[in-house]
Amino acid sequence: MLLLAGVAFAPAQKAQVKDKKAVQPTVRVTLEVKDPKGRPFPNASVVLKQVTVDVGRMPKHPFNVELHTDEKGEAVVQGFDTGVVLVQVIAHGYQTYGQEFIMKDANETVHVKLVPPKSQVTIYH
Repeated sequence: MLLLAGVAFAPAQKAQVKDKKAVQPTVRVTLEVKDPKGRPFPNASVVLKQVTVDVGRMPKHPFNVELHTDEKGEAVVQGFDTGVVLVQVIAHGYQTYGQEFIMKDANETVHVKLVPPKSQVTIYH
């Protein structure tokens, strides 16, 4: 501290720099799952996992969540960073759906239309 003419001056402090992660808004992802006829599909298993982030380093334990769609065929999750998110949907009687999406906006919606499984023939000898 410096004293000049009875006025005390404190040394200049460095401006506090906010963590980029704290400034980075999170993404709210709404997943809409429909059956082949376009009807909402309730109780589908949904897995969402952060694959990459746009700002900063990828955390050691990336954000991921598992949940089920509601009666409207929707699942909503808040907390992803902007970047790439893997979306998987598992529903009994349908092919497993999996795709990566680039999430850039505060609110993102992913539309999934379930597909029946391909026919398969198994032959045992």
